[in-house]
Amino acid sequence: MTVIAIADRRRSAMIGQWVRDPTWMLVQVESPEMLRGKVHNITAEAEARIRRVGSHRERSVIMLEGGPDRDRTWSVWVRATFSNYKAAYLAFISHAYAVALTGDDVPGYEVDHLSNRAYAPTGHEFIRVEAIPKAANHSWGVNFESRRGANTDARPSHRLSYMSCAKLGGQLPPTGPKDTAGINALVAYFTSIGLDPQEARKGVADMLQHAYWRR
Repeated sequence: MTVIAIADRRRSAMIGQWVRDPTWMLVQVESPEMLRGKVHNITAEAEARIRRVGSHRERSVIMLEGGPDRDRTWSVWVRATFSNYKAAYLAFISHAYAVALTGDDVPGYEVDHLSNRAYAPTGHEFIRVEAIPKAANHSWGVNFESRRGANTDARPSHRLSYMSCAKLGGQLPPTGPKDTAGINALVAYFTSIGLDPQEARKGVADMLQHAYWRR
């Protein structure tokens, strides 16, 4: 199995879990201790273990092992200030799925944080990383995340947001609050994965308001 195929399965599993119960979908934590014992992003009951990832030190990178379904219950987290997170992700994939890695194993994708590092108040928080379709990741970063950095309260923990779910799904962002076609396309996507249409529209509207409220 290729890394791309694994990444796609993991993205699909994470989106499905977010639709079923977004309250469990932690993507940033104050410390690894918040993840020890239970897999907060899967179920209240699932037991979890924290492991080292390859040669990376646990003070910078951790792997969470939570059960036999590795697409849903295994994940890799990096300290907010840690820069070599692509290598950490690939080391995690190699270990968790027993695949050999050669060169650029994720063409067309970017390994990135599922919560903006600007939201980490101390830089010592741990953030989950995954492979995200490159076009979507770049477009959200340029058109949306760069605007949000100054408009958010930094907090020790964050859950998966509408924005991050859209990035995982390879969806492009609206160009602004007046981009009706872009907004409708995003609402249609969230509806297609199982959200109530009204809930999806409210979530997208709140997301845009958060980014553009100063404009």
